[in-house]
Amino acid sequence: MKVERSAAETKAHLVRVMAEMLREVDVADVRVNELSKRAEVSVPTIYYHFRSLDDLIILAISQLLERFIAQFDPALGTMNRALDEGDVAAFREGLDVYLALSWSRELNNEVHRLAPQIIVYRRLRPELLEMRRLQSSFIESISSVLHRAVECGWLAADTRVNSFVVHHLSMVFSQALFYHPSFGALSAVEWRDGIGHLVLTTAADSLEALPVQ
Repeated sequence: MKVERSAAETKAHLVRVMAEMLREVDVADVRVNELSKRAEVSVPTIYYHFRSLDDLIILAISQLLERFIAQFDPALGTMNRALDEGDVAAFREGLDVYLALSWSRELNNEVHRLAPQIIVYRRLRPELLEMRRLQSSFIESISSVLHRAVECGWLAADTRVNSFVVHHLSMVFSQALFYHPSFGALSAVEWRDGIGHLVLTTAADSLEALPVQ
């Protein structure tokens, strides 16, 4: 049965369907006929709402990145509430969850799917600022929390927050290039005398655990 949608609803629907397709296939393997079938709209309808398939792919990749970033929202919410309420135990819990998620197998799988698509985005539309906005917002979301924690004395006073965040997130996204789950977490927080110390760990001791094919 044909679904009646407004122009805005049709565009949003197509972006959602394309985003789901990109979770299953590479950008190079996207076919407009398959999109038409999945979205239950005609091919002319697709090109009526988008000048090209690339325009639709760009919006879908942005949506996928937004979903990826949103996975960290619960942990960030816990930490922000803890800072507002002066609850150091809740802050520690939120930070532990944030770091555990960063190195989870589930996120590792997400990064493997998303990282190549970010490269495609930059190649197709290097002039667009949306990707930079999302990345900047992602960095700021955790950086601001950690700066507040330093001010509260919950993290060590000599913590170089910005350096840690950039290194941490760079390593998280580099999982798509050179990482194996047996390495374990490559960043962590160590709690000593009630004060948190953010550290970058090493995978050197885990190399022997790599499977040999």
